[in-house]
Amino acid sequence: MAKIQVLPPLLVNRIAAGEVIERPASVVKELVENAIDAGAASIEIEVEEGGKKRISVRDDGGGIDPEDLPLAFRSHATSKLASAEDLDRIGTLGFRGEALASIGAIAEVRIVSRTPASDAAYAIEVRDGEIGETRPASAPRGTCVEVRTLFFNTPARRKFLRADATEFSHIADWAVRLALGFDRIGFRLVRDGTEVWRVGPTTDLRARIGAFFGRKLADRLAPVSFDGGWLRVRGHAGLPDLHAPSPRMQHVFVNGRWVREKIALHALREAYKGKQIPGRHPIAFLFLDVEPDRVDVNVHPTKTEVRFRTSDAIHRAVFGAVRQAIAAGDRGPEIEVGSAPRPQGQVLPGLPPAPAPPAAPPATDRPRPAARPLPAAQEDDWVYRPAPGREAPAPAEVAAEVAELPLSDAGEGPPPHGLQVHRAFLVCECEDGIEIIDQHALHERILYEEIRRSRDRDAGSQRLLFPETVELSHALMALLDPVREALSPLGFEIEPFGESVVAIHAIPQGMEPGAAAEAVRGAFDAFRAEPSLDLGERAERALRLVACKRAVKTGQALTDEEIAYLLARRREAEDPRQCPHGRAASVRLSLRELRKGFDRKS
Repeated sequence: MAKIQVLPPLLVNRIAAGEVIERPASVVKELVENAIDAGAASIEIEVEEGGKKRISVRDDGGGIDPEDLPLAFRSHATSKLASAEDLDRIGTLGFRGEALASIGAIAEVRIVSRTPASDAAYAIEVRDGEIGETRPASAPRGTCVEVRTLFFNTPARRKFLRADATEFSHIADWAVRLALGFDRIGFRLVRDGTEVWRVGPTTDLRARIGAFFGRKLADRLAPVSFDGGWLRVRGHAGLPDLHAPSPRMQHVFVNGRWVREKIALHALREAYKGKQIPGRHPIAFLFLDVEPDRVDVNVHPTKTEVRFRTSDAIHRAVFGAVRQAIAAGDRGPEIEVGSAPRPQGQVLPGLPPAPAPPAAPPATDRPRPAARPLPAAQEDDWVYRPAPGREAPAPAEVAAEVAELPLSDAGEGPPPHGLQVHRAFLVCECEDGIEIIDQHALHERILYEEIRRSRDRDAGSQRLLFPETVELSHALMALLDPVREALSPLGFEIEPFGESVVAIHAIPQGMEPGAAAEAVRGAFDAFRAEPSLDLGERAERALRLVACKRAVKTGQALTDEEIAYLLARRREAEDPRQCPHGRAASVRLSLRELRKGFDRKS
């Protein structure tokens, strides 16, 4: 075995870069944190090709003295710590002294900086860990750090980077987190020469949340406030009727630093127990101001994790503050898109219209319960888009269509009669027992195969007289190109409409505009959750998503005619026993199982 030896500084820095610099977004995070620590009032972030070609972070902070510029690239060199005792009371974002040294080991870096007391700016360049000379330059007060060709000398790391749009979405995420954590600072984000967004300094946190996530969401937030001396909890939490399909909209900041904090997030989830639909996730922006000696931020190289000395106190404070906020908030109108009672004459998407009810139902029909407000469907996101009604085919046309369908797998016979139970399942008799069918899964399967056939024969699309709009976060807007590429073969035509809105100009034939907006929003979320999918997988994911958004929801009451229509169309389906996602669409109980349950032999 080789003898123990001290590693050369360049190799040490490259190893450190593997821990600190995961992707271009990591560089942006580290450089912006340095700008914040420098007392900047304004920070500008520019990136090219998802940050792989170029990243520039410019601030108007205190700057760096020319004699200190070479030291900025030395490993573990920092102006933010002086003694071991300082580690117990860290009041800055950057303090480890690894970031610039690590970046300089895997990229070409140039710093231009000017302090308020200096009449001139000074610049220094680093390439492959080699630090150049400090030279005079021309620049305003503050610092500009420019990083080019990230990972140019570590090709194994560079090939693992994703597409430009994906990498930029991660950059946008961090830019938003930093802008939320420090709302007293103005931020500007530029992508490939085009300004994506700009926010000025503010003291109104709700306004900044609205700038990034929309006024509609911000208006459904309740203020959170708790003051326990060494601990303050502030921010905003969504009212129970505002929720998301994943925890991505749960943001926790400790002393301005965005962190993945398990204690606070657990307390947040507990505060919503019994107040929100199971399977959905609350939306919250929580800020914990903690005395520096009661929190350890030096537990991870990227500083995205912290450790509290008294975790139970943190849990109690967050739980109580959030619980009190959502209890005091005015519930107001529901935002979650669900299965609202249908207006007179409106039909469910893809199903025939219900004829006027007869004066007296046949004696064989069971009485139906009166319609009640229906629970929200769990498939949808928090963005509310009402679905307008569309012109329905005449009842006679539907009856003729159903009459032409094959009556049974075995041959001639009456169409199956189904009974809806719990507004979720259809129960009907089969040859050897009974079959219980998930109404949403069945309709989803029918629509999936129908849309797939339309796509394969290029059935075209229908243009909208008035485009439908979908509001997105800036990070999701970065995925516009891949989403548009996947949705276009299905008949969608979407274009940007401002900084954080897309306009839907055309939709698949027979689809409702409201359902189209939900599907487009869902496609952005799905692609964000799994950025590694190739185009074919994304197109298939989009197809399944469109079918899911158009399908009857759990909780919707169906008429007898609609039930008969679904069961008749079921016979045409290629695989009626599974929904497009692979979940079971039906369950059979044999006569033998039924007799056994009732302790009968015949």
